[in-house]
Amino acid sequence: MLFYIYIYRGDDKMSKIKTKDLMNEYFSKMNKIRAKKNRNHIDRKEMYDYERKIGKQLIEMNAEELIEMVRTFGREKTDSNGTGVAYNSYKQISSMYRDLWDYYIDHYEVIRNPWYKKELRGREAYKKLSEGVEPLTWERVEETIQTLYDEYDNGYYVPMYVELIILLFYHGFATAKEIIAMKRGMVDFDNLIVNLPNKKIHISKRCAKLLEYFYHLDTTDAHTGIYYVVSWHDSYFRFFVRKSRVADFQDRKKEDVCAAIVRAMTSQLRQKRRIDLNYRRIYNLGFYDFLCKRLGKQKANELVLSVRSPEDTEILYLLAKEYGISTPEQTTLWKGRLIQYVTE
Repeated sequence: MLFYIYIYRGDDKMSKIKTKDLMNEYFSKMNKIRAKKNRNHIDRKEMYDYERKIGKQLIEMNAEELIEMVRTFGREKTDSNGTGVAYNSYKQISSMYRDLWDYYIDHYEVIRNPWYKKELRGREAYKKLSEGVEPLTWERVEETIQTLYDEYDNGYYVPMYVELIILLFYHGFATAKEIIAMKRGMVDFDNLIVNLPNKKIHISKRCAKLLEYFYHLDTTDAHTGIYYVVSWHDSYFRFFVRKSRVADFQDRKKEDVCAAIVRAMTSQLRQKRRIDLNYRRIYNLGFYDFLCKRLGKQKANELVLSVRSPEDTEILYLLAKEYGISTPEQTTLWKGRLIQYVTE
């Protein structure tokens, strides 16, 4: 039987290889496609900035320092002093760092791998990441929308358009692909339901009003010129396109059209205002608020945090299915994403 003796020497240990060299060596052992896909998750500018700040190489850091390092990831994109890392992203990041430490242990020296510690795993880690972070609520989203209306002239299309996109994701459209799949005949205005092929989505009166407004809008003055308001392959959702690009707009790839929806929102919120209201966070918040409305916040939190209760898992799965999350695997994925709302 093989035994490993872990020698822990405290914070005075010295890395046997520089971080950049370790990263190069570690990822050189991987398949090139996998390495290219994974490397940017952990080999980050923020990591090297943090090394310089505390005067330690990555491999020398303890658990507390590593959490503080991860808290800086993505922070430059927003005005938040907290984490820019979602719960599921943290799980991926921590798993990669854990493997990197294991590689270092196998090839350089036997030290303790801090990524196996409780405080760097699961909900305990995310609680630390979320310390001092103002929780995302629908009230905060509404305040953000109002900043757009305060900035632009009354009746200008941008605030209404961004509000519509936010409302669609909040009410249950999981992706931009679902938004462009919506046809006008799918919308039941009397009951405020959108009947997509694979699920029903309940929308608000405000959302329905904005959908109808843009559907009947033909052109608008965007200050930099006239934009035409057009559908893509009969989608009910409409796009703002310059006259010179209207003719070939239907030839655009679905991926490009979907990206335009997300970009219309993030260019106003993330790039201009440094507010991280990406579509996944908005969708997650909508699902979490749906659970709270159906069950109350305490019971909703219990379901999200429940690990071993088959009854809680079944309730969550049924409600997720009603919301449009159709498989147990998807439910597990979204459950992980919802933990941030409980820990906040």
